[in-house]
Amino acid sequence: MKNKGFSLIELLVVLGIIGVLSSFITPKVMVYMAKGKETKAVAVLESLRTASQLYYLDEGESFVKSTEYGEITAEQFKNLEKYLSENASDLVKDGKVVVEIGGSKEEADSEEIIYGGEIGFTTKDPEVTGEGDNKKSDGINIWFTHGDEIKKYNINGDKWTEL
Repeated sequence: MKNKGFSLIELLVVLGIIGVLSSFITPKVMVYMAKGKETKAVAVLESLRTASQLYYLDEGESFVKSTEYGEITAEQFKNLEKYLSENASDLVKDGKVVVEIGGSKEEADSEEIIYGGEIGFTTKDPEVTGEGDNKKSDGINIWFTHGDEIKKYNINGDKWTEL
C-alpha cells in the first residue's frame, strides 16, 4: 500500500521555493504601494487647492483669514470642509492637516527610498526662505510642506514643494 501524502522534505522544498520567489517580488510591491500613496497625496493636494479657490470665490477672502501664512491648521481646514468629500476630516491629526505618503528620497536620482511618513500642507511658498515679500503666498495657493522625517523628493524624484 502506497502512502498518498507529501513528505516533510517535499513540503520544505516547496516552501523554500515560495520564499525565494517572494523575496524577488516584495521590493516591487513596496514601490507600487508607495507610488499609490503618493498619487493619493497629490490628489488630496489638488482637492485642497480647488477647495481653497472655491472658498475664495464664495467668500471673497482666503480661508486662512490672516496675513501670516504657514502650515494649515485644523481650525483653518474647517473652512474648506464644505468643498471637500465627507471623509476629508480624516486628514486632520493632532491639530494638523496631513496625508500619508509612500516614501521619499534625499536626492532626486537616489535609489534609496525611505518608506512611509506623513506630509503636511502650507499656504506659505516653501521655495521662499527668510523674511520678506513672499509673492506667491496669498492664502489661496497650497503646497506640500515636509518635516525632517520626510526627505526633499518623492519616489519619482520630484521635489515635494514643486508639486
